[in-house]
Amino acid sequence: MAKYVTKYFGEIIFDETGDEIDFDVVFNGQEINICFNEISLYRDKIQLCWDIVDQYEKLNEMAKNAIIEYFPQTKGAVNYYFKCHFEDDILDEDELVEVFGANDFEKIDIKSVVEKMTYPDLNIWLNKNNELDICPDYKVAPEYSDEILCIKMDSKFNIIEFVHES
Repeated sequence: MAKYVTKYFGEIIFDETGDEIDFDVVFNGQEINICFNEISLYRDKIQLCWDIVDQYEKLNEMAKNAIIEYFPQTKGAVNYYFKCHFEDDILDEDELVEVFGANDFEKIDIKSVVEKMTYPDLNIWLNKNNELDICPDYKVAPEYSDEILCIKMDSKFNIIEFVHES
């Protein structure tokens, strides 16, 4: 077993010989999951993974700003992620008002909604170019919906794409 002391999550004890490092932590009262997927493929990059984890606050801030920036693109995954909660009967009228502050998609204030979003889970893996990709996974209303907005980034936090998953 090995350990790493993170900037935000304290000491993490992990199996350095396993295929993944997967742990749950509490951050500002919220449980989040962090996973280094298929770590056996990139064990030499483990310190870079920990460096990414130690920038969790910055990553969260950048991702939330990107959500706000890309929301107006009506054909994009970001817009659809929020819109589906209104169109696909995921939330009832009261839940829409509680989560979005409005029961009409056209009336939501995206900045207020994003501000209230929970902290994201974080996945890190090796892409086909042998580089690390990271993905903070957001949920707008985890108590009501399992819909996830994934923000795929490179290891320098450049946005690669947005993906809506259920």
